[in-house]
Amino acid sequence: MNNPALLAHPGGGFFLYFKSHESRMGVAVAERIDGPWVQLPFPVTDNERPVEDGYAFVLDDRICLLTTDNHGIIERGGGLLWRSDDGIKFDSEPEHGFHPLKVHLKGKIPPEARFHYGRETKFERPQILMRDGHPAYLYAPSGTALHGEDGTGVHLLRYQGK
Repeated sequence: MNNPALLAHPGGGFFLYFKSHESRMGVAVAERIDGPWVQLPFPVTDNERPVEDGYAFVLDDRICLLTTDNHGIIERGGGLLWRSDDGIKFDSEPEHGFHPLKVHLKGKIPPEARFHYGRETKFERPQILMRDGHPAYLYAPSGTALHGEDGTGVHLLRYQGK
């Protein structure tokens, strides 16, 4: 089990999402936080190319998973938004979740930037700060240190809305 994301399900109980077989998202469920946990024997996302780094939240009365799009299902290095009515079976076609860092920088990557995972500017392990039930900020690290730091970079982006 990799990259876990815990959700207190609005219908009761707890759902623990994780990267599962063939880099799809899986889930384990429990009535109480201390278990016992039951891992469902199938993935909850239907993707042919790998995803990871799921973050679970509730939006508009639906369970959502925000995952990284490492292999270009919609936009390589961006994010995918998966929606579900029950938190167990997610829509087979995800929506665009977020753009990669280079889009937010409008392609103007500082010359002193250091790339710790090749020249990719993708985000990892996205998290959302919700305000009044709506996304307000995206928080995500990346392998790009914009100011030449030795470590990875951390980014906080304000949600602009539609």
